[in-house]
Amino acid sequence: MKKILLIGLLLMATAMVNAQVVFYIQAPSPLEGSYNITYVGQADGTTDWGSPNMDDPANVVIGELVMAVDGTATDDSLLCEEVANGDEVNGKIAVYYRGACEFGLKALNAQNAGAIAAVIINHTGDPIEMGGGEEGLNVTIPVAMISELDGAALRDAIDEGGLTAFFGNKSGFYDNDLGVTAATALRAEHFSHPRALAQNETDYTVQVGAAIINYGTATQSDVTLNCQITLDGNVLYDQTSESPVELANGDTIQFDLPTFSMEPFEAGFYEMTYNVLYGQEDEFPSDNANAANFMISDSLFSYSRIDEETGEANNITGTRPGAATGEVRVCLEFHHANGSMVQVEGLSFAAGTLGEEMTGELVDSYVYEWEAEFTDLDDPNFDLSVDLLNELTFGSYEYLEDLDNQNIYMPFDEIVTLEDDVRYLFCVSYFSEDLLLTYDSRTLDYDKNLVFYNQPLFPLYNESDAAQQWYVTGFGTNIVPAMTVKMKDPLYDAINEEAKRVEITPFPNPTANHINIPVGNNYGQTLIDVYDIAGKRVKSLNVTTTSFEILKVNVSDLDDGAYIFKMNFEDGSYSNFNVVVNN
Repeated sequence: MKKILLIGLLLMATAMVNAQVVFYIQAPSPLEGSYNITYVGQADGTTDWGSPNMDDPANVVIGELVMAVDGTATDDSLLCEEVANGDEVNGKIAVYYRGACEFGLKALNAQNAGAIAAVIINHTGDPIEMGGGEEGLNVTIPVAMISELDGAALRDAIDEGGLTAFFGNKSGFYDNDLGVTAATALRAEHFSHPRALAQNETDYTVQVGAAIINYGTATQSDVTLNCQITLDGNVLYDQTSESPVELANGDTIQFDLPTFSMEPFEAGFYEMTYNVLYGQEDEFPSDNANAANFMISDSLFSYSRIDEETGEANNITGTRPGAATGEVRVCLEFHHANGSMVQVEGLSFAAGTLGEEMTGELVDSYVYEWEAEFTDLDDPNFDLSVDLLNELTFGSYEYLEDLDNQNIYMPFDEIVTLEDDVRYLFCVSYFSEDLLLTYDSRTLDYDKNLVFYNQPLFPLYNESDAAQQWYVTGFGTNIVPAMTVKMKDPLYDAINEEAKRVEITPFPNPTANHINIPVGNNYGQTLIDVYDIAGKRVKSLNVTTTSFEILKVNVSDLDDGAYIFKMNFEDGSYSNFNVVVNN
């Protein structure tokens, strides 16, 4: 099965709140979070199952997920026969696929093998309601269904082992259980913000605050919230709410802390952590701390988290609108009072596919000026329609090989200097029914930011909708596009241009078939453009390099002559050199 991780199609992740049955993948997995489910054992008792009432916290199950394989011994077992790997399933949560036989029979086979719960992966989209059939009343374990794409997202991690899940109603399950979640925490407006637009507190500030939820049965009387921000191990901010408060079972309270700013912000990775403090040992510590990290970058703008080492977006999952048959356009909204300080050069994205391979798939990118004039989402002048988007430049990329889940950099045809106080959309557009643009994991959530700022985040356009409509927050505040926009600071780059030039001597030169390029201490996403002596671009490559790698580039497809190679590395450094091809 393909290695790209896929995630569901709709607004699926939800905070664990009162009277809500959740299926929650636990830390330390990068797939941690709540997943959309249907389940049997409803509170009203109108069911043809013998499964327990999952609205009752007493019926919570916590266990490792294990693929249950039946006698047909296939990787994607339907579990229509007796479980063949009973030793692995016993005491665990059995996972298998929908199809061929009744849901009740599948669950009974899992139960007979000693499973403590059963999870069915749908084979055709989102979770559906499940009838128990002839065997449903004999099933006494909890049973849930997850979507086709969520199943694909979790499958590799299940096969690797050690992936644990909480299934049930968390509220009231423990006595002492407070939590702060990604959905209740304020964070920087974007994960990565250009250094040129973070020179002072007028330019850029980070709002700090979060809501704490009491999931436990006991009232807590001394609850406080702490937030700490560090850079390179140095503590820059350490604030705790002043007066402890009382928090009863099921209640939520908002804590607001002082804003954080620097003059100027240093480029780097800022670790921002919220901590719940109270005088008890928490019985579900997974949600006692929540990371709201952010980054000040020399050249990258992104809502998605970015790997500190590689500079690539955190592309954990992939998705697309259900039954999309026309254009899909995924965008990032941007506006800044001093936008004219930066120029936009290109956009990075990654994608997977539901098809056999990606070769021949086409993706376009656009920079739009959003010409609607409004203050926030409640403004009656808010309007997100195609005729209000003024195209400023575009880029295009065709997959020439199967680069499943790999970051691709698309330079725009023209560099665009932004303007002050103007709204922009940076978009990726595609028409394929097989492509799935990648997204960050659901442990990142801009829900609190949406409430606080009341501004657009990452709109999505689905042409195949009856109304051909936009969705202002895309798939939801926790389904964050793994896209980065390269923003150039012309003044800074002019001063540091020579410092960024990398001397590279390729060999052999002249060459007939291949040119070897020693990249030195340069790594990450690299764009290579090859131009003939007339200045026409004849070849373009997106590659990922490692330090001191010797990169081999095929030139046998080029005519005899002299060519200029231009290499742009992810950290902003570059190299230009000549190569003579003599076939």
